[in-house]
Amino acid sequence: MTESDQESEKKAAFTWSKEQLEVAIDELVKLGIVDGPSVEGRPAWMLPFQVLIAELRETGQRQRALWVISGDVPTDHIDARLAETARDAARYFSLKWQMHAARQAPTPGDAAIGRDLAGQAEALNALVESDEAWK
Repeated sequence: MTESDQESEKKAAFTWSKEQLEVAIDELVKLGIVDGPSVEGRPAWMLPFQVLIAELRETGQRQRALWVISGDVPTDHIDARLAETARDAARYFSLKWQMHAARQAPTPGDAAIGRDLAGQAEALNALVESDEAWK
């Protein structure tokens, strides 16, 4: 890969991360979890074009922060006090999704949703366990 190709890929990944951050913020605004105009977001980790983990804060509310995940995974959030790092947040999301999938399994109509979520939880957990992914 040439230097020009690497630079283009970096720019594309940066653009993708900004778009994913906006998607996550928009979803949290729609759910009433944050107030859109007053949200500051900072990408903390990403697997480009697949998963973004970011930290969000509402302007003027330094005590209240959220970890958010977006990309080719369900957009989700947790209170930042539940995870110290982006990797810890990913681990938490994985466990959260595994538990949610297990609750869906007994319901026939929701079994497929549970399997999909369980698969995403397992894939995210594999990333959490991969030291290479966090370098």
